[in-house]
Amino acid sequence: MILSYVMRSAAACLLVAALAAIPAQAQQTKPAAQPKATAQAQPAAEDPGGLRIGILDLEEINQKAAVFKSIRSQMEQYGTSFSAAIKSEDDELRNANKELARQRTILSPEAYAEERRKFEKNVTDFQRLVEKRKQNLNAVHAKAVIEAEAALKKIIADFAKENSIALVLRSDTIVFYNRAMDMTDTILARLDKTMPNVKVPQPEK
Repeated sequence: MILSYVMRSAAACLLVAALAAIPAQAQQTKPAAQPKATAQAQPAAEDPGGLRIGILDLEEINQKAAVFKSIRSQMEQYGTSFSAAIKSEDDELRNANKELARQRTILSPEAYAEERRKFEKNVTDFQRLVEKRKQNLNAVHAKAVIEAEAALKKIIADFAKENSIALVLRSDTIVFYNRAMDMTDTILARLDKTMPNVKVPQPEK
């Protein structure tokens, strides 16, 4: 359950701040049946007023970019190690609880109460340790994502400048658009070349 929580947090954090400054136009996804634009860089479509617009599929970049795959893979490894350590300590507490229950019939009420108090303290300490480790996992994940997002933002900005694009919109906020405006493949290719991976720091224990 702990691993699932951590990985959901990991998945939820990816690309949250990638284009925070880009305004949303609608809350519908683009039609899935139509073919995508080619991966070659090309000028964005220009409206009659001269405004050049680019469209970006952040979900696709999140799923396909090598750097975000790298982050997920490393977090899965950390999560597996984390869960194994927690399970071992949890098993020890369960065994201690069973032994305490067995001793209840042979210990005096005062002695049993003291042992019970010690056990409950150990449980509380364990719960605090689990929470601290989860926070450490989230912290190293966030650090790696911020680094990857910074690279992504720079690539988007550079491409927009090169092609005189004045406005970049997220594809999941657009009802319909000309596929010539889609710059996702080009940005994805540049990101994979510029930053294929990023090191997720070892979380503190």
